[in-house]
Amino acid sequence: MVFGVGVGIALLFLLNACGVQSKGSATGFGESLGESLSQTGFQQVDGSYELSFPLDHGSHNEYMTEWWYITSTLETPEGREFGVQFTIFRRALDPNAKQSGSWRSGQIFMAHAALSDVKSSKHYDDERISREHTELAGVAAQPFRAFLEDWSIESTHSTFSPLALRVKTESFAIDLQMTQTKPIVLQGDNGYSKKSDKHASYYYSIPRMATSGTLEIGSKAYRVEGN
Repeated sequence: MVFGVGVGIALLFLLNACGVQSKGSATGFGESLGESLSQTGFQQVDGSYELSFPLDHGSHNEYMTEWWYITSTLETPEGREFGVQFTIFRRALDPNAKQSGSWRSGQIFMAHAALSDVKSSKHYDDERISREHTELAGVAAQPFRAFLEDWSIESTHSTFSPLALRVKTESFAIDLQMTQTKPIVLQGDNGYSKKSDKHASYYYSIPRMATSGTLEIGSKAYRVEGN
């Protein structure tokens, strides 16, 4: 779980070894990451891609994995502290999958939401999973929208910022407005972030977005502000 101070929204189209097939093995880890991914046909993160916005707020289906996430530290006017985390993951099942009607994109989405109430030392979380579909899950660049069913991060105007985060579960709800106050930060070398000799991602952040809205736990609602 991601829980951090000052992180607004970030994108990683991250390549990892989980479930990568190698020769003669269903789930092999014996070969280098680059060799395994080359066999699967997915685009590799090699530093040659140049990030450009607002286009790259959207999805990159030629890469195996990416995600969009928000972490926020918030408090009420009385100083009661809360933490919020929301992530939408995209996972490609097949690099050769072509859109053939709205049910056959070859993309799977998973969303995870969490709310921490510091005063009561309680933590709440929920998750969902769905195939990509115009009515079920997906990501669009302009206007920006990342959603899974009725959970979403989306632009509220024609510009990228401000954003709205809306999540409703049986035990908690999140309804926040976030406004960009700092420029985009490209992680690593102009957005190319090496994790090791065999692992890398394209990664950017929008830090310290001014945030306000409402959190609900059970029947109790809290007005909050933060980053």
